[in-house]
Amino acid sequence: MLMLCLVYMMKLRSATPASDLSFLGRVLIVSSVIIMAVAVPVQLFTTKPVSADEFDDKIRALNENIANYRNQANTLRQQADTLQNVVNQLSADKAAIQLEVNRNQLRHDQLVAEITALQKRIDENRRVSGDLIVKSSLSDDVPLVVRLAASENLADYIDGEASRISVRDTIVQKTEESNRLKKQLETKKTEVKRVLDEQKLKRDELASKEAQQADILAQTRGDEAEYQKMIKDSEGQIAGFRKMQEELQRLRQQGVGGGKYITVGGSGGYPWANVGYPCWSAGCGDPWQLYYRECVSYVAWRLSNQGYGVTGFSGQGHAYQWPSATYKWRYLANPIIVNQSSSPAKGNAAVLPAGVNGAAWTGHVMYVEEVYGNGAILVSEYNWDGRGTYSQRELQPHEYNGAIFLTFPRR
Repeated sequence: MLMLCLVYMMKLRSATPASDLSFLGRVLIVSSVIIMAVAVPVQLFTTKPVSADEFDDKIRALNENIANYRNQANTLRQQADTLQNVVNQLSADKAAIQLEVNRNQLRHDQLVAEITALQKRIDENRRVSGDLIVKSSLSDDVPLVVRLAASENLADYIDGEASRISVRDTIVQKTEESNRLKKQLETKKTEVKRVLDEQKLKRDELASKEAQQADILAQTRGDEAEYQKMIKDSEGQIAGFRKMQEELQRLRQQGVGGGKYITVGGSGGYPWANVGYPCWSAGCGDPWQLYYRECVSYVAWRLSNQGYGVTGFSGQGHAYQWPSATYKWRYLANPIIVNQSSSPAKGNAAVLPAGVNGAAWTGHVMYVEEVYGNGAILVSEYNWDGRGTYSQRELQPHEYNGAIFLTFPRR
């Protein structure tokens, strides 16, 4: 529901004091150590071919390290909001993301190896089946009387006929096996595409975190007082966010907004579900410059996860701003055409303007999972309750009346 509004109101100084250089030096040292630590696995993975078990072991180890860095970042977010703390948060986030990039690359390499092996088996089955078909055809061309006459005795004839039947059975088995392998091959290829899409998301997230850290250091020049000034300047904005949060909780308690809850709780697959809520500090932004666990962040991720083109919102990420913000994307250097409609379609972002059907002053956005024959829709969302919670609701036409449905293009 909220855009990522990092307040950069101070002008850059013309020179960097010695104390600031000391702070920046520490940041660079810490960042360098983290980068070296997370880069090592990539080198190890590419030194020699690895077996399926080795792939799984390395992926498992990476997942454990990713969880450790994520926990570290989430713990830091719960501590005092200082410049050093937010830099540490971003460093831990960057380390986790880099490891996720490494893991995705490893999974990609594993899938490519599996696809190569499957294709090799299919090709071998095709070759064997071709030889057997030729053999079977030649045998079928020999009349039964000739085959019987050519046999030394009845037992020899029976053995020959059994061999012919075996050849035919083998052809059938090889054909069935090839069909199964082809299905496995298509599944693997689909997973490769998913991994590559996730890899792009992770690279975008890493770039976003690096930009956030660089901007904060540039704005503050490593000075805690300047960072605290940034926080103070954002107090009015944060107060507005808290007012929104309280408004949502009050509306939900009153039952305003309607809809039938299908699911409440869980993550919905959203990768930042474990970040504490609310998270409105400088280290809480996703790749689209939106705050974690707000409705806008979830829908931007869901769209991207489903293969739709989404770019940064550049300070216009409140839900009610989505129709105007996404309309302007058509004028970007690489245009993204987002169409608007009053009728829902599967895969749409459904925007409730401010005050419509229980939306707060920021508006609300949902992802349309299904459209039913009676006009009802199934939506998934975050923060409808003002507590950053995932939910799915079924809405009747009158419950989404006034919504604007946005159709994003496929990547």
